[in-house]
Order: sequence, then structure tokens, then C-alpha cells
Amino acid sequence: VSHFAIGQSDIRGLRLTTFVYCKPAPYLAQGNTGLYKCMRWNVDLPGNQAEATNTLFSYFLCYEETRHPAKEAIPLGLDVGGEAVRKWSIGLWRHSEPQTTTDDVVDWLLCPVPSASFKKMLLLDEEPSSWYATDLLVQLLQPFGGNES
Repeated sequence: VSHFAIGQSDIRGLRLTTFVYCKPAPYLAQGNTGLYKCMRWNVDLPGNQAEATNTLFSYFLCYEETRHPAKEAIPLGLDVGGEAVRKWSIGLWRHSEPQTTTDDVVDWLLCPVPSASFKKMLLLDEEPSSWYATDLLVQLLQPFGGNES
């Protein structure tokens, strides 16, 4: 999947590396989840500076395509298709396989495709611009990290 980095910035104490996908890509490489990613942020949260510990998380702007049934079919309980609508959300990549706590590189080599889930943190009515989506993510992360500046 091709994507390119917009860049890296420090915003309110958070280090963000932003990527925008050239076209929507399936959230997971294997298996159809119906979820498509359009934008990704790697977020480096400040940690204990004495121990130089920072924590890196990945967040995504994704959409799910759903169908709204035709208005005439709703009272009759008929499923007649309807218009496709994209439900947008910003959420956290929750890595599940292989275990991130393992020091054994063989676990990573034997895993053809890492697996993860998507934890929705914010639901949106329409597709946001990249700058607005980034601003929303920073607002979501303020309690976890950066200093207000």
C-alpha cells in the first residue's frame, strides 16, 4: 500500500509523524474487516525523561462503508439496498500478534502479517481534512501527554 509522510511535528508536547494514504487501504492486510484507513499518526508520548522512556502509539483515521435503506422500505421492513454512506472515526491500533513484549525476533519472523484491532475513540459525521483530523487527535491525546503551549 503506498503512502507518504506529510511530516513530523511537535504539538503541545506530543511528537506526531503523519502519513496520508494515496488511496484508502484495508485496515488489515489479510481478511476483510470492512474498515479502510486513510490517514495514520505515529504518536510519541513523553515519558520519564530521567529514564528516557517514551511510548509510541499508532492512530488511524478510518471509515466503514454502510448502506442506508431506502426511506420507503423502512416502514415495510424491506432490505432494498440503499445509498452507501461512509462512517468516519479516529481510533487506536491495538496490536495483538505477535506479542509486543517478546524479545524473540523469531516470533516476528514467523508471523507473516501482524494482527491488530481498531479501538474507536471518536466518531465523525463526515470526512475531515488532514489538518482538522490531526487537531482532533491532539485534543483527544491532551490528557495523556503534552503540555499546553
